[in-house]
Amino acid sequence: MDATQQSEQVSLIIAIDVGTSNAAAAAYGFSNHHQRSTYLRLGELPTDYFHFIQFPSHHDTSDQEKSQMASWSERNDFLWGDEIDQAFHNGNITEPNRRIELLKHALDTRDEKRKRQRAVIQGQLDDLADECGVVSALDLIRVFCEKLLAHILYNISFAYGGDVVARAKMDFILSVPALWEFEQREMIIQAAQKAGIPPPKLVSEREAATVFCMHECLMRKPALYDAAIRRIQVGGSRDIIPKTSER
Repeated sequence: MDATQQSEQVSLIIAIDVGTSNAAAAAYGFSNHHQRSTYLRLGELPTDYFHFIQFPSHHDTSDQEKSQMASWSERNDFLWGDEIDQAFHNGNITEPNRRIELLKHALDTRDEKRKRQRAVIQGQLDDLADECGVVSALDLIRVFCEKLLAHILYNISFAYGGDVVARAKMDFILSVPALWEFEQREMIIQAAQKAGIPPPKLVSEREAATVFCMHECLMRKPALYDAAIRRIQVGGSRDIIPKTSER
């Protein structure tokens, strides 16, 4: 950045996809690979798009492993992303099954299958020590948001300098599955705010998929656009953008 840019206020728009599908349309729209991601936009030029891998998504394995959201060590610390693999490597985690997977399902009560998954996750939370401060799905998602926000701001500071974060005006957008009920949407907002995120704007996968795929068309990346249309058929938006979509 030059001196003029340094003196101006920076506007950051940070979009977070809270889906568990590795091909979630909101994440895939700006991405050039198949992993779920978090994005921010710095300034107005397309070259100012920044890309982060959302956690953990570091291995090309099953969807279940990719959508693993949190893990804890014998010290009752919550870990995420590379921290999980490093903890196993260092011997800090000795029970591989002590993980909380499919975090999104902790909020979803649409049918009996999802209610059972929510009960399983709540049982895992009940086993945690009180010192963790995590006793509910809301607490768990708050921790997720805290770590994700810290990760994003660290990377911005590393790339552009800490003063950028200090003087930035930040707006947050959270995308959620289009069919979620009011209760789940409100819990996501509450968790984000408890994590220190300013009141976010909430968009459905329908809205996010439309906007992001249109962006790829405008950026003249037809191959990526076609790939996004194909891949979202196996993600949470498979019923939103049909395979017959045309540019």
